[in-house]
Amino acid sequence: MLNKESINNYIKGDAKVRNKMERATFDDDFESEALDGWALEGADLKSIESIKKKLYPKKLGAITFSLVFIAFVISLLFVFSRNQQNAKSNLHAINNKDQIQSQNNLNENRVKVNQTKQLTEPKQIKKDFRAQRKINHMVSIDNNLQKLEETSIEKLPLKEIEPIKTGLKPTNKAKETYLLDFKVLDYRYYRSKPLDKKINVLNGTPADQESKNNMEIEPKYAVEVSYFNFLEKSLHYFEKKKYSEAASRFKEILQTYPDDVNALFYGALCYYNSGEFFESEKLLLRLEVNKYSNFEEESQWYLCLTYKSLEKKSQYTKLKEQIILKNGFYSKKARDLKD
Repeated sequence: MLNKESINNYIKGDAKVRNKMERATFDDDFESEALDGWALEGADLKSIESIKKKLYPKKLGAITFSLVFIAFVISLLFVFSRNQQNAKSNLHAINNKDQIQSQNNLNENRVKVNQTKQLTEPKQIKKDFRAQRKINHMVSIDNNLQKLEETSIEKLPLKEIEPIKTGLKPTNKAKETYLLDFKVLDYRYYRSKPLDKKINVLNGTPADQESKNNMEIEPKYAVEVSYFNFLEKSLHYFEKKKYSEAASRFKEILQTYPDDVNALFYGALCYYNSGEFFESEKLLLRLEVNKYSNFEEESQWYLCLTYKSLEKKSQYTKLKEQIILKNGFYSKKARDLKD
């Protein structure tokens, strides 16, 4: 078999050596022709080295380039994969953060609504009315004592002074009473018209001729109902926190008496406690312009709470400041409100 050493011996050897090698490669056409080629061209081993230097570096360079290219592609894929994982992780973290923030905001809003609703519960309203009655009773005693003291003092003639115009709505309080410990305006002094209530009445033939087929329902018609009995039943529903039933009955009162103070006030509270703040606002605003001011303090206080629930910040802040400045029954409650 031809190799570098045998070729070197063949080139540098004498005729005897060449003859021996030619006989040895006689059976192999490829090696025999190779020796003939070396002999004809007169090439030496330097030619082989020159050829190797030309061929192998190129081959090695191509392999190296292929390996580098493959490594580069793998690196790109690795970096892209890492970036994708990081992007997913960041997105997941952002989503978790948003979910946590949303849950915190929801919990905070629930706490605010629950805190506000505690102020409008029927139990709390009755408690406020009892406290007001006690304060009014004490004020009445003080006024009577002051009148007794004034009678013992010789009165001097006073010059009449024109009243100062303040721009405030004059107070016009009507007679009040209490039903189920809830303050109400006593309309028995101001009305004679009974409440009209629509009901369904079955009307049919005599009992001996009656059958399911001939029973008929006549259209609704008005029945006179005692206002105070109807109002007391409505307040009973309100006290039991059956706000839907109570609101429906207060709405019926307003259909007959659109300016009824009791129906406007307690109807507004029913809507507020049911979460229907816009409806509550409408009734309280109607109460603000009513000719009777018996619920003036209360309507402003609950309107302030309504603005807070509706997030009407400017109206809420303005009304809250007015309530505090009046230094009335609800002033302390207004100061304690957390914005």
